[in-house]
Amino acid sequence: MLKDPRFLAIKMLLLNNHIKQFHEIFTGQKFPVTVMALYMKMGTRRLSNIIKDPSQLTYEEAGRMADYFDVPPSVISLIIHNQLNEKK
Repeated sequence: MLKDPRFLAIKMLLLNNHIKQFHEIFTGQKFPVTVMALYMKMGTRRLSNIIKDPSQLTYEEAGRMADYFDVPPSVISLIIHNQLNEKK
């Protein structure tokens, strides 16, 4: 099965620090929430809630998301951390 090319686009944005917070993955036309929810095998509503409050994302889910984007899990952790600290 071929990987969705949008994963590579997000990978490049993540690794080049163009995405600083978790929600930025899904803003604009970067990556549709419905597609990511399908890959993650979770409901769109749950993923939408996670986008607003990424502290709800489990370590396992963050790891799977990192695997899809082919980045180290620490990259996903960092953008989650950035978004959570922004809200303080």
